[in-house]
Amino acid sequence: MTNWIRSRFNKHCCGSAILFLHCLFWDPGHEDVLMTRHLEALASAFSREFTPPSRVYVLPTKAPAIILKQKTVDMRLSELESMVVSLNGGNNWQVSMLPEVFTGRPEAAASVVQSIINDMTNDKAGGIIIPSRTSLRHNYPDSCPTANYPAGPIREHSRKETSDYSGKMIRSKRAALQSIPPGHPQRLSALVDLGNLLNEQLRKQGQQGDLGEVIALKRAALELIPLDAPDRIAALAELTNLVSRRFREDPELDEIVVLHRIALELTPPGHPDRRSALINLADTLFERFKKGRLKADLDEIITLRRAAMELTPLGSQDYYATLTNFADFLCKGFDEGGWDVELDKIIALRRDALELTPPGHLQRRSALVNLADPLSQRFKRDGMKADLDMAISLKRAALELTPLEDLDRYSALIDLADLLSRRFGKEAALDEIVTLRRAALDLTPKGHSQRRSALVNVADPLSERSRKGGKKVDLDETISLQKAALGSMPSGSLERRSILARLSDHLCQRFKRDGTISDLAEVIALQRAVLELTPEGPDRRLALIDLIDRLWDRFRIEGGKEDLDEMISFQRAVLESTPSDHPDHRSALIDLASLLSQRFSKEKMKSDLDLIISLWRNVQELTPPEDPGHLSALSYLADLLETRFGEGGAAEDLDEIIPLTRNLLDSTPSGDPKRRPILLKLAHYLSVRFKLQGSTADLTEIILIQRVVLRATPPEHPDRFRTLVNLADCLSDRFKRGGDKVDLDKIITLRRAALECIPSGDARRRSILVNLSDCIYLRFKRESSMDDLTETVALRRAVLEVTDPGHPDRCSALLNCAASLSERFEQEGAKADLDEVVTLRRAALDSVTEDDPRRQQILANLDDCLYERFRREGAVADIEEIVTLRWAALERTPLSQQCRPLLNLAGGLHEKFQKLGAATDIEEAIKLGRAALALYHPGHPDYTLSRDCLTSYLTAKIRKRGPRLPVAGTSTSSSSRHHLKQLIRKIVSETLGNMPLRLLHTTTGILCNRDAQLSHFEASPQYGQLLSSISTLDGQLRETRIRDTVINFFRYVMLSHRWESSEPLLRDVEGKNVYDLSGTECLVKLQEFCLCAFGRGFLWAWSDTCCIDKDSSAELQEAIGSMFSWYRRSSLTLVYLSDVSNPCSLVDSIWFKRGWTLQELLASPTILFYTQDWSLCMNREVANHKADPTMLAELQKATGIAEWHLVNFYPGMDEARSRLQWASSRRTTRPEDVAYSLFGIFRLHLPVLYGESAENALGRLLAEIISRSGDISVLDWVGEASSIHSCFPADLAPYQTLPCVPATTNNTSGRDGLDLEKARKLYSSLAKLPRARFVNQRLTLPCIAHWVTTVKPLHTGSTSPSCCVYEIHAPHLRPIEVTLSVNLEETSGSYVLVRPWHPKWLEAQADSDINAPWKLLEQLEQPFNALLLRRLPHNEYERIASDSEIVACVQDLDSILDSEVLVPEIV
Repeated sequence: MTNWIRSRFNKHCCGSAILFLHCLFWDPGHEDVLMTRHLEALASAFSREFTPPSRVYVLPTKAPAIILKQKTVDMRLSELESMVVSLNGGNNWQVSMLPEVFTGRPEAAASVVQSIINDMTNDKAGGIIIPSRTSLRHNYPDSCPTANYPAGPIREHSRKETSDYSGKMIRSKRAALQSIPPGHPQRLSALVDLGNLLNEQLRKQGQQGDLGEVIALKRAALELIPLDAPDRIAALAELTNLVSRRFREDPELDEIVVLHRIALELTPPGHPDRRSALINLADTLFERFKKGRLKADLDEIITLRRAAMELTPLGSQDYYATLTNFADFLCKGFDEGGWDVELDKIIALRRDALELTPPGHLQRRSALVNLADPLSQRFKRDGMKADLDMAISLKRAALELTPLEDLDRYSALIDLADLLSRRFGKEAALDEIVTLRRAALDLTPKGHSQRRSALVNVADPLSERSRKGGKKVDLDETISLQKAALGSMPSGSLERRSILARLSDHLCQRFKRDGTISDLAEVIALQRAVLELTPEGPDRRLALIDLIDRLWDRFRIEGGKEDLDEMISFQRAVLESTPSDHPDHRSALIDLASLLSQRFSKEKMKSDLDLIISLWRNVQELTPPEDPGHLSALSYLADLLETRFGEGGAAEDLDEIIPLTRNLLDSTPSGDPKRRPILLKLAHYLSVRFKLQGSTADLTEIILIQRVVLRATPPEHPDRFRTLVNLADCLSDRFKRGGDKVDLDKIITLRRAALECIPSGDARRRSILVNLSDCIYLRFKRESSMDDLTETVALRRAVLEVTDPGHPDRCSALLNCAASLSERFEQEGAKADLDEVVTLRRAALDSVTEDDPRRQQILANLDDCLYERFRREGAVADIEEIVTLRWAALERTPLSQQCRPLLNLAGGLHEKFQKLGAATDIEEAIKLGRAALALYHPGHPDYTLSRDCLTSYLTAKIRKRGPRLPVAGTSTSSSSRHHLKQLIRKIVSETLGNMPLRLLHTTTGILCNRDAQLSHFEASPQYGQLLSSISTLDGQLRETRIRDTVINFFRYVMLSHRWESSEPLLRDVEGKNVYDLSGTECLVKLQEFCLCAFGRGFLWAWSDTCCIDKDSSAELQEAIGSMFSWYRRSSLTLVYLSDVSNPCSLVDSIWFKRGWTLQELLASPTILFYTQDWSLCMNREVANHKADPTMLAELQKATGIAEWHLVNFYPGMDEARSRLQWASSRRTTRPEDVAYSLFGIFRLHLPVLYGESAENALGRLLAEIISRSGDISVLDWVGEASSIHSCFPADLAPYQTLPCVPATTNNTSGRDGLDLEKARKLYSSLAKLPRARFVNQRLTLPCIAHWVTTVKPLHTGSTSPSCCVYEIHAPHLRPIEVTLSVNLEETSGSYVLVRPWHPKWLEAQADSDINAPWKLLEQLEQPFNALLLRRLPHNEYERIASDSEIVACVQDLDSILDSEVLVPEIV
């Protein structure tokens, strides 16, 4: 090039210039075609000694195949002109521009060269060149429309010179046209001439109004040209060009298409212009396609281009361009998404084009690129590696043909790198990608418009290489490049957010690698910037999450409160932007809860904890049971609620924790190792609630859980010991409540097993020994088994061995061991046991301090055992120690309570006097006796005792010795005394076994179980008196005395009342004093009841509200089964009528409408009714209202029950129909209780199945009544049938009315002529019938059957439109009218009327009675209530319920003799 410059552009050559061809396909401002850039590049190629030409001629160009909108052409020409003006403003260049568009025609090239030569000769470079009259436009009539250029400052003068001349010519031509009428032969030429002049003026001055007139003139001229004239095609083409120049809206563009279609029709196949017509139509359709994007247009374009290509000879000059254009349009079709099948065709065309451009050809590089692109597309579609490899090879070849200084080299490098990146991962091309993109970066210096994208393009593969290879240098370079890209980007750039995010990600990677806190701080700053640039929507939510993650990283390192608070704030925003139906809504809830948990762990704010619980509740609701996270959600929520409960939360938290943990347990399959800790958690929560509320149901569930845990804990498991102990403790709690022997035995077994789990020397061994010994000792106290007592002694000795002298429980160990040995001594009388007891109690006394509250009792116990040994052995040392102990006990006793201690000490001194005869001892005893006597007045029991003792002491002094004193011992031995205690306990247990499980102690207001009741008795004066009084009694007399005393002590009062909504339950009063409680009116009712019972002299009271554990199904079953007997055995029943304020009227009280109160009224032998204010009803101050005639009359009126039943009711199944009538108008809160409340009245014991339907419960009751008694009166009802059995009513309402059958007078004269043998045979058949019974849901019913022969519908029932009245005919019966709610079939043999039969109806007649058959006939002659049965398959029947009684009457006595006996099975 240097040689070429030397030869042509030396300093003597002044006529040189630069011709700059600008293709209008490109925007003049585009960096690849920017004029200033190319001129500077050209200038830089010159050596320093040479100066580049300063003249520049700019020629706009356009390829014929390219179609541009006229608006686009005008705009780009204007921009190009502005650029020329700006370049002329500098000192380096003198730029001129030709206004016409050059399309490559030779004639046009000559005009261009001539215009430039003229301009250079005139030395006027620097403006718009005005071409000669032989303009470029005339040289290419089939090219694109002439541009309507904007007027510039240089063009303005030229236009003024020609405007006058043009105006004169146009006026002249218009006048000529007007003078030529239509049809004249010269009119066509006149139209053409005026159109041409106007078109020329339009080209020069740009007057838009003229274009419309030109088009109108050309249209008129076209209409005058014959269809077959050769000039018609040219005229049509000219009109098309004019319309194309003006098109702005679709209608005009559509007109152009129509014109081109007409032109195509005028060039049939074989016509020399056929190819041009095809191309023109295709180009116009393409313009319309760009506006409307109609696929039909694109399809037609491709069809037209394919036809044009077929008309282009293979070796012609235009073949390559035509081939390329056709492939380009196929590519457009592929891009539109509907031409996948043409992709292979595109590739084939591109291969053909490549073959037409051998190496060295000017279009070789573009052909390589054009083939590489569709191959790349096919690789995306099919994934064929061969396509990708070929595309890469082609791009490499294209890159080699692209000079370093070529503007397309940058894009070539980028394209090749992009293709290699697609192959990355299959082959190691990452290094080459980096190299290529670095080369592209070198082509974009600072300030270059592509600099930023080049930086990013290099950073991306470096980032990937860093991720794969872990090279620190790659990651660092990536960060540097992205920072440079960010720095070159304006603040408002749309790409800024993306660069910020990617830079943040890479800095985060470096932070995770190096742990540099400065990187983390920069990441957080970048993430904040990303957040600011992110509008509301899904991307903002992700930006918030990224920022939270980085703040969390810093919080883990520094623990800053500000970071935590900010994370919580951002996470709230994340949650708000995540709709409830979004798949990430659940994770957003969990993340916010986790962050709040972090803050709660530090600050302990209750508001945070409440919100955390609320969030986890939502998580749990959103997590389906089959989701793996369901268990975690349940577990977290339960733990949080436990935390809040532990922080002082309400019991509601605990009530929520327990079902959550149950759900967690249900969701954990059997065998899962996680199941055991969940069971333990559930047991723990239930234990906490049990301690607070005392619910037996909770305790029962805890025991079940602990049993399950124990089964899942093998003997070698480390938690085996703890599991055994836990289950034993739970059973111990239940035993304390119910006293069940089975529980006690199981506790002992478990504690023995726990003892075997721990080795000697283990600190836990002592507590197990203590608990085991206590349990075995308790069983001994209940069952008196000496084996238990012996084991207790051994265990307590073992406890003592492991309890060091300094241990705080040493004293308890000594006392417990002594107590069990003392018990064995009472049973066996072994001296060794007594000696050991003395030793142990001495050690216990030494182990306690003087102010220890246990010291007084230890003194007394040691005194007792020493005295027993002294009584047996008479050792002086023992009596002397006894006296010392009694002195010590006296000193610790307050003066007001010193009577007994004074007498005990005096007794000891008296014993000592008896043994040693020392006068000082007896004198001291007399002194102490007088002191005891002075403490009370005559009449007090202790005064008498003191006086008797003092008398004995004085007698001993006088006689020098005396008898044994009453206070020193008892008249019976220890063993006989123990026997009496055991006998009393046995009778007490028998008595309590027939009483309610729990009773309220009216004196203390405490609810007592049977153990507590026994303790109250043994601590009562009655017990002491009984023990003293029976010592001299023998046999039956002793037992009778005990039984009378026990029954008198345990007399109890029952409460009968109507339940209210807030009755105090077992858990509300257990372990509490009823009199100390306050609250609802129902609690006041309970207190008044206890006070009333106490005021009438009763120690015990029972209320069904709080004395039954309703959480225990077993206890509830027992209570319902025993309720009648409890009321029957009560000493008094108090009936409280809360709705009766007038003491003189009780009939209207709702108490008489409740189900349970019926058995309470009938069962109670003694009963008193109280009104709302706890005053006696009717002001009848009597001991028993059932013994008062006035009250009995009121009760009979209120209940409809006869006086005899009210006073002397006996439970059973007699008169079952009447008993059902008593209950028929009563109601219960739970529907099934209607049946349960009658169990006691009928003396039945059936399972109580709460949750079953009322129909089922009533059905079971009626079935049992029939099965046990055979009573068929319960079948006599009218109404709706039960779904359980067709013979049972749906409820008790049908029993409210007693059946009424009119009686008739028997006609004895009718016997004459009857067949006596038939009568006896009928009698015998009926006598052999069994009782009715109910088995397997079938009622076997003996009866007399009358088969229905005719069913005749009469009319609709008067009471209900759904009822029908039928007339039924059956043999031996008179016609019967029946009202039914069902439709009967009018066929015979399907129905039968039956007369139920009970064998008891013949019991009053002896078989030997000759008149028995006649009496039977008289009985059968009476009208009866019949049952209507329908016959079913398999010889079964069902009853059809009627809406009225079916009263049947026999025709005569003769018909009775022919009666059929039947025993159907009714379902």
